[in-house]
Amino acid sequence: MTSAHRPGPTTSLAELELVPAVVAADDATLREVAGLMVASGVSAVLVGGAHSIITERDVVRAMARGVPCDEPASPYATADPLLVLDSSSVMEALGVMLDRGIRNIVVVSENPSS
Repeated sequence: MTSAHRPGPTTSLAELELVPAVVAADDATLREVAGLMVASGVSAVLVGGAHSIITERDVVRAMARGVPCDEPASPYATADPLLVLDSSSVMEALGVMLDRGIRNIVVVSENPSS
């Protein structure tokens, strides 16, 4: 994206330079997903592909409850995270996030070969 073209509310998600999803194994521990987040500079990790998502907040909540960091992360992840097509506009995606009260979405391509 050039500096002459600034994203706006009608810009499609496909036009943005999105961070690729970071994926942890199904059996990843809380410590491992936290390490992936730090190493990748992201606030959420997919666990086992797009089957579930765990966020920084999920990890912190688990730690606050005294869950050992070497416990599997999957029980603290949200199953079936919200998927949004990359043809959606920025405004549409933000509207969905606001309506659902979530901070992270998974953007998927309508054309997986691209």
